Amino acid sequence: MLRRLVRSYFRLRYFPRHIFAAFTGLSDAIADLHRHEQEVIERLMSAHEERLARIHEEIAGFCDDAIRAMMAESASIASIDTRIQALQHGLQRLESGTIDAQGRLAALQKSSEPANGHAGPRADDPGAIAALTELVRHQAAQMDHLKALVMQQSRLPPAPANTAVAPEAADQMAGDDGRLSRA
Repeated sequence: MLRRLVRSYFRLRYFPRHIFAAFTGLSDAIADLHRHEQEVIERLMSAHEERLARIHEEIAGFCDDAIRAMMAESASIASIDTRIQALQHGLQRLESGTIDAQGRLAALQKSSEPANGHAGPRADDPGAIAALTELVRHQAAQMDHLKALVMQQSRLPPAPANTAVAPEAADQMAGDDGRLSRA
């Protein structure tokens, strides 16, 4: 019994120390848990920031690619528009030359027909009518060539953005080599 009493006495005497040691152990364990929790949070935040940075880079790359594609399409549309304008310009010049040649042919034919039952003046040069007829045939062939060229141009892929169509090239695309302006 004495032993029991001595043991109980020592337990009571050192009880606050045991409680203090237990609380210190608990406090250290809680501090370790907080430290571990902070490390996990920092790792997650770091990974999250890296993901956000990658997503931001991907979005910026996509936007850059989209802008480049839009600029390329814009340049392509401008190239096609330039081709169309050049072809329209050539077609107008060819049509005006054809109309002019047809008017000359009609005037020559009219001057060679009898007027009011009287024999009118004949063309001085019978070869002029033949030459004018040949010019009209040539211009009709050029119109056919221009139509084929328009169909071919409409099927071609757009020119690169850094190539511009010079006025001389526009006349060539339209099939006009200057013969109409001299006719």
